[in-house]
Amino acid sequence: MKSGEKPWVACAIDSEGTILEVNCGIGGPGCLGCPHPRVEVSNTDKAYIDRLAELVPHGTVRSKLQPGGTKPLYVWRLMQQKYVLDLLKEVEPWLITKRRKAKEVLKRCL
Repeated sequence: MKSGEKPWVACAIDSEGTILEVNCGIGGPGCLGCPHPRVEVSNTDKAYIDRLAELVPHGTVRSKLQPGGTKPLYVWRLMQQKYVLDLLKEVEPWLITKRRKAKEVLKRCL
């Protein structure tokens, strides 16, 4: 990700996203220890989510209908711990509302 794109990604996470920690309940050979960090961004504008997917290519995009809604909701999700931590390190300086959570995740996982 280029330096000029990092503030845009941080803004997307701050305004339309969330930083989660999820327990997988598996604890198998692929588990690096729970909880696992995850970043998600949701929006009804597909172009917005597609742009995020271009800038952060390791995520996945899916769509779902909102209950009672007429527009689909597009969700970009980044789940692999290495990529989540790399992303949070890159955009943390530009985060505002989600900065504290990002710092907590980075401190716990690094």
